Order: sequence, then structure tokens, then C-alpha cells
Amino acid sequence: MVIVTLGCRTRTPLEVTHLRGRVDVSIETFRENDAPCLLFTGGVTHPAARQPECVLMKNYAVRSGTSPDRIILENRALDTIGNGYFSRLLVENLPRTTDRVTLVTSDYHLERATYIFEQCYGPDYDMLPIPYSGTPLETAGQETRSLRQAKSFFDGITPGDIESIGERLIENHDYYDHGRTVSLPIEGA
Repeated sequence: MVIVTLGCRTRTPLEVTHLRGRVDVSIETFRENDAPCLLFTGGVTHPAARQPECVLMKNYAVRSGTSPDRIILENRALDTIGNGYFSRLLVENLPRTTDRVTLVTSDYHLERATYIFEQCYGPDYDMLPIPYSGTPLETAGQETRSLRQAKSFFDGITPGDIESIGERLIENHDYYDHGRTVSLPIEGA
């Protein structure tokens, strides 16, 4: 089992508090299940940010008593599709094989995030979504639109076909390197 925690933008104190809430749920789940590792996913999603979201999450988790040796960082994701794609690349390269992914994100974001992760990981992985029930940062209407966009992005791709997802990120996604290979993220961020 690997516990994957999604980042979120940290422009305001409320957003930082929200991100910490997600990490708190992850740490609790990590300890209850004696999971081998926590994977924090999120890059720099705001121009004023000094560190990737994953580094902020790691620092908070370490201050909360989690061993840094059991934390994996993914620092390239700029949105939920990137979270799914890049975390899958890391999970596939873990020394231990795992077929169970515990996904931690906010309650308002859980449906879309679960859909995206199921598309990125495919049927070989058992996906267990766990929500952080904090203050929603987006309206239901925004999240509904984002889910429709995610479904459009994955249209025609077989769930788990990581190569096709990577190609689609390059060709059709505004946040990622057009015309360049979308490669494995740096674990040390």
C-alpha cells in the first residue's frame, strides 16, 4: 500500500491550513495501517510559491513526527491529472510492488481525483479514496466542470495506459511540456 496525498495551491493562509488538513489525514492513515510510505504530489502551482507543494507537505509531516525516510516526493504535477500521472510513474518504480493506492484529498475534490487516479493507474490497482473534510475551496459548479474536462481528457484512452496519458499530456494539456517528453519526477524535490 502506498498513501498518495494531493497538494493544493497555497496562496492564502486558508489554503495552507487546507493542505495541512490533507496531510493530517494522510499521517493518521499511514500510522493506522503501518503503510510503507507516504507519497506527496504537487509542484509549484502559484508564481509566488517558494517551494513545491510536496515539499511543504513533507516538512509538515516531518514536524509531525513522520520519518523523512518513509516519504516520497513528486514535484512535477501542476494539477490533478499530473498528480495521477506522475505518482503512477513513481509507484511503479518503488522497490516493493504494491497494488493498493490510498488516495487522500479534499471531500469536494474526491470524485474527480478518484476518477483521474483510476484512469492513470488502471484496473491493476485497488484505489481507496479517503477524504479530508475541510472547508471547500471551490464551488460545486467549478468541480463539476473540472470533472467533465477530466473525462474529456481521458476519452479514448484505456485506463492504466500510462504511455498514452503521457502523450496526451504533451499534446493537449496547457500545463505540461508541449513537444518534449514528460519524464519521471525528481524524488528529492
